[in-house]
Amino acid sequence: MLTLVLSAAVALHISAVPVGSAAVLGGAVPAQVTVHYDDLNLDNPAGLNVLRLRIRAAARRVCGEPTRLLAVEARRRACVAQAVENAETGLVVAGSTVQTDG
Repeated sequence: MLTLVLSAAVALHISAVPVGSAAVLGGAVPAQVTVHYDDLNLDNPAGLNVLRLRIRAAARRVCGEPTRLLAVEARRRACVAQAVENAETGLVVAGSTVQTDG
């Protein structure tokens, strides 16, 4: 089974948002989210696009919901970006060449 695991602890630590900030970010934030992609053909652009969407959705779940508090929102966005980057790195380590450019 091909999966990626996005971890809140790593993403939140790197972006300087404390792990206990779930209430500020809008509710319960999962510690990690598993992204399955064994059903996707990564040799196909459509499959890659679906994987990118899944990774970004998982990153948003890990990092919390958008907020109107600008400083918190900036950290949340940094968390999402870092989680996506970590997922990219995980794919490269696993032997894939997927780039989730944004």
